[in-house]
Amino acid sequence: MDNKTRKEIKDKILEILNDNPVISIICKKAGISRATFYRWINDDYDFKKKCANTKMIGIKGINDLCESVIINKIREGNFQVAKFWLEVHSEAYAFARKSEKSHTWYRNKIKNSLDVSTEINHDEDDDLL
Repeated sequence: MDNKTRKEIKDKILEILNDNPVISIICKKAGISRATFYRWINDDYDFKKKCANTKMIGIKGINDLCESVIINKIREGNFQVAKFWLEVHSEAYAFARKSEKSHTWYRNKIKNSLDVSTEINHDEDDDLL
């Protein structure tokens, strides 16, 4: 393969990576083997760096898409998706995914804040008290 063709394929790889961070799919669309892709990565530091940066852009795009789907499911009233969102994004609901130590710590923090005053205080570090 000549240098011009190799450069064209590398440019195509970077374009595809921007939308899809899955290496096997990228190689298939670019018409090269995974072994060739990884050889190019190992032999060309600049290409490796561009691939890494472009792959991160692709991953962020997929993450945005996934978040959009999750939010739409929450708006549709999907309890499981709403529960998942809260477990990930709200300390008050994260007990299912965290250790008992964390659960106890947070429960005590809430209890102590309520013992000090009759009103519920909002701590900047907490999503919900």
